[in-house]
Amino acid sequence: MAALFTRIAIETYQTEARPHAKLSPPFAKPYGRLDRAVADLAGAVGREAAPLPITEAVYFLTGLYTTLLHARERGALGAFYTPPALANRLLDMAEEQGIDWTRARVLDPASGGGAFLLPAAERMIAALPAAEPAIVLRQIGTRLVGLELDPYAAGFGQNAVELLLADVTAAAGRAAPTVVRVADTLEEAPAARFDLVIGNPPYGRVTLTPEQRLRFARGLYGHANLYGVFTDIAVRWTKKGGTIAYLTPTSFLSGHYYSALRELIAKEAPPVAIDFVHARRGVFEDVLQETLLAVYKRGAKPGRAQVHYVEVTNEREACVIRNGTIGLPSPASQPWLAPREPRHSALIAAAEAMPARLADWGYSVSTGPLVWNRYKDQMSTRSHSRPAGRSKSRPLLMRG
Repeated sequence: MAALFTRIAIETYQTEARPHAKLSPPFAKPYGRLDRAVADLAGAVGREAAPLPITEAVYFLTGLYTTLLHARERGALGAFYTPPALANRLLDMAEEQGIDWTRARVLDPASGGGAFLLPAAERMIAALPAAEPAIVLRQIGTRLVGLELDPYAAGFGQNAVELLLADVTAAAGRAAPTVVRVADTLEEAPAARFDLVIGNPPYGRVTLTPEQRLRFARGLYGHANLYGVFTDIAVRWTKKGGTIAYLTPTSFLSGHYYSALRELIAKEAPPVAIDFVHARRGVFEDVLQETLLAVYKRGAKPGRAQVHYVEVTNEREACVIRNGTIGLPSPASQPWLAPREPRHSALIAAAEAMPARLADWGYSVSTGPLVWNRYKDQMSTRSHSRPAGRSKSRPLLMRG
């Protein structure tokens, strides 16, 4: 029903706002029927979107599909679309690394409703102001690629690009190129031919087949998370000197299960810029994890990456605040210390300057709930002398 509702809304929007656009048939035909009242509501939604700028309208319309999915199904697909403010910020970060829109080949390996395909196509058009419309279409068709597992989402993403290109296709007298393909990205044979691999990959624990587990073993430690696997995939698709730009949870920075992934990233595509996203209420519905934008450079030597703090006020606007730098530890599998807020910068700098770590003093660190009464003999609120032959204790836990 989500696909049917979204399809009617998009077709109504096309009739009202972009009548010269030609929408291709869906990759998978939605099944079932909507009640007349519900179908009328879908049409009304499409008409309400008509006055909006094209990128906002398309984000709103394609987002209907994920919004209307059952929460369990949405979570299983990892289907959480990216608002224009963050999509454009991530593209700006990629541009800062030298992406040239007149020639760059761009891949979104989990393209969803086209959140990154649309602004990437916009930038390609803007970079070719003197080109004939037919040449612009050919360039976009050759250099812009989206892969998407969900055939409904893939169809809406393709329609989004067609709506954007309506003026160009009308001037050229030909249809928009097909830039989205229905595919299981985990099973696609990679070719390192893209200047930019960008996206908001799905996340969540995934059970890989034995063959997949072997294929992606270099970035795995313990259970696999989809966004970690998609990060490995991005490395494989990006050519040397190219850029990877991803929106992901922050958990890979320090989580134990991502130690192998951190080592892989540091070796193959170290980070050059990281933005921590704040004030996400209403930006990613149902997303509970902290998120970040990160840009990596394929084949570069590890150095200090610039960190920013991004305050998102709504789907269209984001405020960027410079927030220090991050250096990778040695070995890179260890947690990466990064200031998540401006006030953390001084603390991180002091921690990096420390000559010793807890391990140097014989301590180990574990995470999880503390069952305090199992460790009574190790806990103290003050330092005191130990029996003969044992060193003096130093409290690590203090009562406030």
